[in-house]
This record gives sequence, C-alpha cells and structure tokens, in this order.
Amino acid sequence: MRQKNCWPFEKLCFLLLCLFLLPPTAAAQDTLPRFEPAACPVPGPDTPLIECGYLIVPEDYDQPEKRSIRLPVIIIHASASNPAPDAVLYTDGGPGYSSLGSVWWLARSPFVENRDVIIFEQRGNLFAEPDLACDISVWWEEEAGHTPCLDSLQAKGIDLTLYTTDHIVADLNALREVLGYEEWNLYGNSYSTQVMQLAMRHNPEQIRSVILQSTSSITATRYEHDPEHAARSIQVMLDDCAADPECAAAYPELESQLYALIEELNQEPVAFEVTLPGRSETSVEMVDGRRLIDWIVQDAFYNPAFPPYKTAYFPLLIDQVTQGRTELLYPWLHESLVNNLFGSNFAWGLYLAVNCQADSDTITPEMIARQTAAYPELGGYFRHAREVEICELWDLPPGLPSAGEPAVSDIPTLILAGSYDPVTPPEWGQAAADYLSTSFFVEFPSAGHNLDTDQTCAQSIKAAFLNDPQSRPDLSCRAELPDPTFITPDDIALAPGVYHIIYDVDPGNPSRGKPLLEFLAVGSLIVLSLTFVYQLAAELLWFFKRYENFTAPSRIARFWQGVAGLTAIVGWVVVLLLSDVMNRISHMSFTTLYFGLPLDDLAVLFLAVLAPIFVILSFGLVVLTAIGWWRRFQTTWERAILTLSTAAAVIFTGFLIYWDLHLLLL
Repeated sequence: MRQKNCWPFEKLCFLLLCLFLLPPTAAAQDTLPRFEPAACPVPGPDTPLIECGYLIVPEDYDQPEKRSIRLPVIIIHASASNPAPDAVLYTDGGPGYSSLGSVWWLARSPFVENRDVIIFEQRGNLFAEPDLACDISVWWEEEAGHTPCLDSLQAKGIDLTLYTTDHIVADLNALREVLGYEEWNLYGNSYSTQVMQLAMRHNPEQIRSVILQSTSSITATRYEHDPEHAARSIQVMLDDCAADPECAAAYPELESQLYALIEELNQEPVAFEVTLPGRSETSVEMVDGRRLIDWIVQDAFYNPAFPPYKTAYFPLLIDQVTQGRTELLYPWLHESLVNNLFGSNFAWGLYLAVNCQADSDTITPEMIARQTAAYPELGGYFRHAREVEICELWDLPPGLPSAGEPAVSDIPTLILAGSYDPVTPPEWGQAAADYLSTSFFVEFPSAGHNLDTDQTCAQSIKAAFLNDPQSRPDLSCRAELPDPTFITPDDIALAPGVYHIIYDVDPGNPSRGKPLLEFLAVGSLIVLSLTFVYQLAAELLWFFKRYENFTAPSRIARFWQGVAGLTAIVGWVVVLLLSDVMNRISHMSFTTLYFGLPLDDLAVLFLAVLAPIFVILSFGLVVLTAIGWWRRFQTTWERAILTLSTAAAVIFTGFLIYWDLHLLLL
C-alpha cells in the first residue's frame, strides 16, 4: 500500500514551533493595553531615579482593534531600599494642564521617601499622542461658521466623543494593570478629583487611599454656579480685609468701593493702547467691570492670599482706581494679554471636549440668565460665557451618565481646600466628604485654587495621611501659616511707570525689552560718561602741560565738567540700584511692580533721592549749555561736547520721568 505524504503535517508542526519560540516581545507588541519604556518627554531632576514610558491603550475600548493612543507616564522611584508596594498615582487638572511638569516638585516631596510616585498624562493632553492642543488665539476665533480649533482636531481623525472623564478613568485602571500594582493611592488635583471620585466608584478594590485637592463636584457643574462662586470668593477677601486692622483702617469702605467701581467701569470702560512683546502692532483694549472681576477671581484667587500673591494687592487697586488713578489698571491688563499670548501650553481642545460633553445638557441661556440675575452686584459677570458659546458651536453629545450621583465609599480620603478657591469652593470638598465614611477635610484659610504644592505644611499633611490613611493626620502646622494680609498705601511708593521698565529695558531677553529704548537708555549714560572722561582728560593734559599749544579749559568748562561728572556718576548709581531692585522685586513680589516699589527697601529710598537729583543736575546742564552758546565762553568744540553730554542727560531724564522714578520721594 502506498504511504501517505505527511509533509503538510510536518510543516504545520514546524510553523507552530516557530511561533512558540518567537521572543515574547514580538507578540506583546500587539497587546493592548501595554506599557512601553521610552525617553522622558520632559526634563526632570537627576535624583531620585526616574523612568518614563507610554501607556498604549485603545482609543475606543469597545473597539480595541481600531486606533490606539500613547499616554506618557513618569515613574519616580522611592528612595527607600524596601519601598511600600502601593505607589501614588498623580494627575493634574484642567482638563488640559499637563501633569508632567509636576515631576520637579513631586520628586522632592516626602511621598518618594517610601513609595513610588507615578505621574500620568491624560489622553488628549499636551504630551499625549494624539494631543488635543489648540493655540488660545485659535480657540478665541471659534464662531458660527468658523471653528478652526474643532476643524484642526477633526482633521487629525480624532473622535472627540472618546475624550471624556469616563475614558480617562478606564485609562487609569489600564495603567495599574500593566504596571502590576494590586492596589495604589490616587492623588488628583482640581478636575482630576472628578477622575478619582469615579475611579472610587468603578474600581474600589484596587484603591488603598485617595487625596482630593481642590475638589471638583461630580453632582454639579461650574456653569450652574459660576457667578455664585465668584461672589463667594470675593466676599472672603472683603471679610479678611475687614478682620485685618491695617487693611480695615486703610480701606474702611472697600466693599462699597468695589461694587461701585464695577458698575462705573461697566458704564464707562477705560481704554488703553497695548503693544505686546514681540509684536509691532498696537491694539486698543477696554477694561470694564467684568474684566476687573475676572482678574480678581481667575488670576488672583487661584493662588494663596498672603503676599507676594496678587490677592493682597486688590484692596489697594480698588481704592486707588476709585480715586481716579485708572493708569494702575494697565499692568493687570498687559499681563493678562501677555499670558494669553503665551497660552498655548494648555490642551484647549481636551478642555472643551471633556467639559462640553460632561455639562452640555445643563447649559442653557435661561440658566445663565438666572445666575447673573441672582448676583446683580457683579454686573452680569459670567466667567465661563465664552466656553458656553463654544460648546454650542461644537455640538458634542452628552457624555456617559456616570456622574450626577456622589461617590459613596469607605476608602480613606484626604480632602484639601482653599478658602479663596473661586472654581472648586471648599463647600464642594465638604460635600464630597459627607459621602465618604473615612474622610478627612482640611481647609487652608490663606489659599486659593492652586493649593501651594510645595508648601511644607500641606506636604506634611499629605505624607502623614499616605503613611496612615485610617488616622486623621496632624494638622497643627496650619496654625503656623500666615493669616491673609494686604498691601496698604504705606507699603508702596506709588509709581506705576515702574512697570514699564521690565518691558522697555531687558537686554538679552527676546520676549521683553525694546531694542531702541535699550539703546537710548544705556547709550545716553555711556555718552554722558565718555564726554565727562574726555573733558577730564583735557583738564589733566593742560595740568601736566604735555602739549605746549594745549589751551586751558575755561572756568565754565571746568564747572560744566564737574556737573557732567556728577550727573554721570549719579546716573550710573541709579542704574545699578534700579537693576538690583527690579531683579529682587520681580522674583520676590512681581505684582508690586504694578504699583511702584516697596517703601521698606533701602535701595528704593536711595533711588527716591538720587532720581530727582539726576533730574536737577540734567536741568543744570541744560542751563550751562544755553549759557555756553549765548556767551560763547568756550570754543565751538567745547560747546559741541557740552551739548552732546546735555542731550544724553536729558534723554535719560526722560526715561526716569516716564518710569515715574522722580515721584518716589513724594
């Protein structure tokens, strides 16, 4: 009998054997989710040990065979030789703020002493692939029939319905699984507290403890409480000022001043011509009452209330503008526009995709009208009005109905809040705590939305909680924190022109400084000094009679030489003092420069005296120049030198007056 050909069977066996012997990474490359080590997308400190990589997950968990996305992860390894097995997972807020920049303060936090810290970049954020970043200038152009931000995202093939809080929660759980942690600790800031609350609901068995910092509600939206939150945080400032003896004495009518000023600015906005750094065109910007409120609640109240933070300066601003010094509004306007100019370091597309889908069914014109009518003292202020308009344009469907009910859990939870917080008020943190049976609520009276992440007290409380989540941490360090304090007119020499210095003269900084003004300011002193040196050399040559035909300087030339020399010396001392003061103040308390210079600074006191002296000496040079040309006491060459020196002194005097330095003594 003929034997069967068994080659096909042998070939099949061989192929199966080859597949079995393939390196495991080859098959793992197609597995989702997975973690791939990679170079860190952002720089970080050299110690402790830091590793980076990407979490690879399906963009759509329901259809994993389709597109995958790459989400950056930074792992900061514990410094202990035998660390705790439960890592800390941190992710930041927004949505849209990149979490990766936090590597610097987290690497120096007490958390890494005995456990790893994992920093996670949410899907769609700046360093994720793909990202949902749109430049803020494009974002503001969204209008009916013209949606450049939305169009750019759709052109990338991004399905915005897959960028929601629920998808981010799923990504977190996928990360825990691929890294191999049986349980871990979750730490969310601002918007990410929503992520953590939903994770507590969906995956409670894998969570050892949770830190919620500036808690965002999952049962209410910001849009439903927009003016309410602004009014509440403003009232905190007014109450703190009234409770501070110095502030109360300096501003006894602060509350009535504020609301009268808001109404006045809404009726008659103040116009300013503004030229932004790096741009040649000038625009006219209007400051009304709503813009003033926005600076207070959005710019200042996000940070702690005590100096050098901005909250401390608002009573002074309100008081001075009420008295007619509207020029003090310019620095606030200019800085807000500069920050917007460089506001591309935020994933605006992610911000809108998440918020519009989470809250789209709550946004109605009637809701906005009710909110603004309830707080007439704010003059119709609604901070998120522009977002509401864009959400209507984007017309995204409502997200999954996972929110709406509070997170109920017995997972140990530490909840941190700032009294000034204008977007996630302490009441939201306390409301979340009411449904968490093992929770500890901590409020910081001098803090805003951005709880000081490197503050020793807050860090020690969080570290103590992580070490023992079942016990209330020691809160005694709060008693050592400074109470809210405020700047009064006795603290600052009002000279608003000082603010212009940092944008007029800053050699070597391409984002600041105006080359022509830098040339004139520095060049005028150099010319003044050189002409003085020339005349001094002429005096010495005549004195030593090294040239027989050298004519002795005239008396008026000698007198001018003394005045010019003294002017040059005073000018350079002013420059050195001003450079020192501006450098220190801009690093310690930049907002002070919006108003002038601090009165308790010795260098400022010297400036206050020397600046008027320079102005007087420059006027003296003008007089001497006029006399020289009128009486012809000197040679034509001497008069030319005198005129050049005087012109240089006058130019620099113009800068001192433009910068209001002549007013410091007053």
